[in-house]
Amino acid sequence: YDAFASAALVSAEGAPYVVWAGRERGVVELRDDAGHTARVEAMGAQLALGDLDQDGDPEIVGSVDTLNALDDAVVVKTWRRGTGKVEERLRIPAAAGVRALGVCPADGVGHAPFVVATADEIWVVR
Repeated sequence: YDAFASAALVSAEGAPYVVWAGRERGVVELRDDAGHTARVEAMGAQLALGDLDQDGDPEIVGSVDTLNALDDAVVVKTWRRGTGKVEERLRIPAAAGVRALGVCPADGVGHAPFVVATADEIWVVR
């Protein structure tokens, strides 16, 4: 893999689980400790995992698979582990290029924030 992320999360039923994401040649492989898997095409090398909306399904936060920073963006996708489907939820253009991503712990009820490092700014997305 040229990029890897993992997270320890809690399902909607309150059971803990672990999820991993590994990227190779632009394809991200998602796995959890229950044996569920999924694939996401055309993701960049910046990856982060977390449960942003606190619903028990993991979100993968990634960049776009591009060599041109002007075409870069932050993409948030939800992996429905039960069905195996991956749904795009959010796309934010990042013309300076995405350098790093991180998911923050939730600070109460609601969405957990994530952080984006671009070439010239740090964003906290809530």
